Amino acid sequence: RHIRNLAASPTRSTTETLDKLQDNPELLAWHDLLIQASEDQRIRRRDAEYRHPDIGQVCQTLGGKLPTNVSDLCALLADHLDEINVQISRGNANGWRQYWNEDEYGRPTSPKPENSCRDAVLYSLRKHLPPEMDPQPEGQYSRNKRTDIRVSYRDFHVPIEIKQNSCTKLWRSIKEQLIQQYTIDPGTGGYGIYLVLWFGKEETKPPPAGPRPVDPESLKRQLSSTLSESEARKIFICVMDVDKKGAHTLESDASPRSSKGEKENRVMDHRVIEAPDRSPHL
Repeated sequence: RHIRNLAASPTRSTTETLDKLQDNPELLAWHDLLIQASEDQRIRRRDAEYRHPDIGQVCQTLGGKLPTNVSDLCALLADHLDEINVQISRGNANGWRQYWNEDEYGRPTSPKPENSCRDAVLYSLRKHLPPEMDPQPEGQYSRNKRTDIRVSYRDFHVPIEIKQNSCTKLWRSIKEQLIQQYTIDPGTGGYGIYLVLWFGKEETKPPPAGPRPVDPESLKRQLSSTLSESEARKIFICVMDVDKKGAHTLESDASPRSSKGEKENRVMDHRVIEAPDRSPHL
């Protein structure tokens, strides 16, 4: 009963208490129950701390300035990742090379390790963000879990989980890591970005069911189909084409080539559904 009472309390101090209880070896028999209570409590706290933006904040966001809430931040980050992908896949600077190992003649040989690819994404992302935003590698979340990139602004932040399309956990990590470990944090509002680096169709791990994706677009569609309706409202999936064999059509949740009106509509679309989600969570 006491654990249930803690799970129902939406305060920051309760979050800290539950974290300490999970680390107590004397409570090992209650560990699974404490983990579930902690996740439920973070969701309740996230909903309790939600605040609707005022008209001035809405106008600021629509004017292309700083985000007013975590929904805006997530949408803006997806836009910037979209722009980076366009520069890599359609530019003439061979931006894909920073994701590949090379031989002594400068010929690409194999994809770089995931952490090196993360650093390349982070370097490019920092050039697109205003100084008020703070993108950091290995952002820390509850129970010492770390996401690849965490972008913070004011009192909210967005986790970005990065996977290569050859990763054995490609089809599981969107839920087992991004949703279940990172977006339960109250500061995320339930929002997060799953970024997959596309190194070519030969590298792609086949899904548990269905055909192997043949291009970035089909990979994004198949990953999106694994989300529930409530998850899909807050989880952005982006696929960045770094294939050395050439560019594919960009696929992400937001297009930088869209008109100003389309971008405003996208922000407003997310604003409509950014109120606390009362549907069942994982």
